[in-house]
Amino acid sequence: MRLLEKDKTIESEPDFVEHISEISGEDVRQCYQCGKCLAGCPMVEEMDLTPSQVMRAVQAGLKDLVLDSHTIWCCAGCETCAARCPKGIDLCHVMKALTSEAFAEGRTQSAPDIAAFHRSFLDTVSVLGRNYELGMMGLLKLRTRNLLQDVALGMKLFARGKLNLIPEYIKGNAEVRRMIRQVLDQPRPDRTGVSPVTTTHEDAGETPAPPGHGAGEAR
Repeated sequence: MRLLEKDKTIESEPDFVEHISEISGEDVRQCYQCGKCLAGCPMVEEMDLTPSQVMRAVQAGLKDLVLDSHTIWCCAGCETCAARCPKGIDLCHVMKALTSEAFAEGRTQSAPDIAAFHRSFLDTVSVLGRNYELGMMGLLKLRTRNLLQDVALGMKLFARGKLNLIPEYIKGNAEVRRMIRQVLDQPRPDRTGVSPVTTTHEDAGETPAPPGHGAGEAR
């Protein structure tokens, strides 16, 4: 299907709503645009599309519009929308499904810093079995190239003993790594009828993608 918007054509994928409903566990088609998610969202001022507009765009199969939006990266997961939705739809799950799709397709240009944060967090947990704040922030700054940003704040946290120089491992960190890789190596639901290809992660030098987002790629 093709939709016209002023002087440009937008491609529509009718099966996109079924795909997002499947991987999110939420029936997006049940949304009837009451607007309660929009009225209660604390992050709406940071969004280019409102939560209700995202839901309607998914229903209409406007994949490119949704996956290239900044909105899907802004969700704070506060569950206000889920608590207010008269149809019981957890919009936070839908947003996570959309960011999963965006990650898998490499469409992180609308929020590169947020995407870098997700990758840095998972890299740290994959190695140590838990978060290591100083290491995670180091990875984040290298990826975003904002090396001096937050230095003053970091010094204050270090002075108060909030940041440890030496990381702590947990018992069974290898099991945590195995579970993460098991999730990452699961083939993503395919909507083209073509059997998905599963890739495996090698121990040497590979950075896994964020939780629930397709196979990682070497970095």
